[in-house]
Amino acid sequence: GDYAKALVEAEKRETGDAKISKFLPMVLLTVCTSFIPGFTKFVEQEAQRMKDKDIEGIIIFGRRCFLQVVRYFRKFREEYIGGATIQFCILAGQSGIGKSLAFSQIYMREAFASREKVAFYSVQEDTIYLFWMEGGKYKCQKAKVRSSDFWESRAWKMFDHRSAHLIIDPAPTRGPGHFKAHLVKAFVVYLSSPNKELEAFQIRVRDLGPKTIYVPTLAIEESKLVADELKEDPHEILKRCERTGGQIRDFIREERYAYFKGQQDNAWLGIQSKDVIHFGDLKVSSRLFSVQPS
Repeated sequence: GDYAKALVEAEKRETGDAKISKFLPMVLLTVCTSFIPGFTKFVEQEAQRMKDKDIEGIIIFGRRCFLQVVRYFRKFREEYIGGATIQFCILAGQSGIGKSLAFSQIYMREAFASREKVAFYSVQEDTIYLFWMEGGKYKCQKAKVRSSDFWESRAWKMFDHRSAHLIIDPAPTRGPGHFKAHLVKAFVVYLSSPNKELEAFQIRVRDLGPKTIYVPTLAIEESKLVADELKEDPHEILKRCERTGGQIRDFIREERYAYFKGQQDNAWLGIQSKDVIHFGDLKVSSRLFSVQPS
């Protein structure tokens, strides 16, 4: 309950000029919380990192594309409550661009502000967090989802309703975990990278009229704002952004970037032939790339 209150009351401000980029402005939320469903370890690390930078709270980067998708999904939900068949909305995009954390917080904040029921199912944690309004305050119940039987449990049946939101954050190779579509009435928002698990999920719910929206990786203009807000060297962040292809999860922290860079270098080495060509600081196989005169 304290988390829902903190999210609704988070400082909200807009930054960035739409005249500079179609990806701007960005809406920033500064949340003073020690808990975010599905991200317990991250919050502990990020809170300390922000404290070291003299930043109060955790900054959620509300990308313009995320704000647009929230409006679309809420419109589909209203239609679903009114009797339409569209029960599933899918947000798809490259791994590490803020779908699970930033988008979910923007989406949940809108729901909390309207006093709506929200469930967040973290497949990675095998845990679901149920939020509902009672006596003018939000209550939260945490439950383990160890099998598909959960969706027939008393806890879920008491919560489930067409007006409720169910956000599913899948896990690599596990997809939606123990989720059973035919046992759920709630409006479902599924967050996924474009992978085989997503394809399998789309096939599973295709008769329920799912809507899929793809969002891009971070643009250069967005990464510059991130660097400014986090008091980072903009040139370094820009370099990382270009190397990671705009994956904020991998360029926002130095140690995470070093890990990504090492993994990427190893991947290149694994497919190199004897003939190696150079692209900047990358050494790549001539089996994959060729250099043509301009």
